[in-house]
Amino acid sequence: DLPMPAAPQRIIRCQLACLVVVISWTPPAGAQPDRKDPWAVLLSARQAMAQMPVEAQFRQVYLPAGFSSGETESGRLSLLLPRCLRWDYETPYSRSYLICDESLYTWNPGEASGRIHALGNGEEGGLDLLRREIDDLRLRYRAEIASHDSAATTLRLEPLHENSEVASAQLTIEPGTG
Repeated sequence: DLPMPAAPQRIIRCQLACLVVVISWTPPAGAQPDRKDPWAVLLSARQAMAQMPVEAQFRQVYLPAGFSSGETESGRLSLLLPRCLRWDYETPYSRSYLICDESLYTWNPGEASGRIHALGNGEEGGLDLLRREIDDLRLRYRAEIASHDSAATTLRLEPLHENSEVASAQLTIEPGTG
């Protein structure tokens, strides 16, 4: 489940407690990363994902600050890393969000027009894990191998700066599952 916001303002200003992403890919023959180095594992997975678009269903519970329960939303996520990320919400309310480069596009099905927002530096709400270069991420996060077996490697990332919008992130990478 990817915690993604339900409105454009939430994409820019969301406070994420945890971001969990599962990445599946088949690395090219002979291109196995050093599975003891979290940055090498992440770089290898991102390079593979950049070669092809990735699509997945998502389900999220948006929990506003100060509330004890939230609303469950679901839809389809498409990634063309590192440039573009798209969320098409299906339930309970249809709407779409597309981030390409430094612009956020939002629209609702059936509307004659949508909206465009310029994203400033730092207005990523945790999306930097998918969009920023590894060298830049090294300046923002501490990374470690949380678990590793023949089927998957789980990385745990924690921000280096206290004022980060992300408290922690966990990425499970499953090479070989395609």
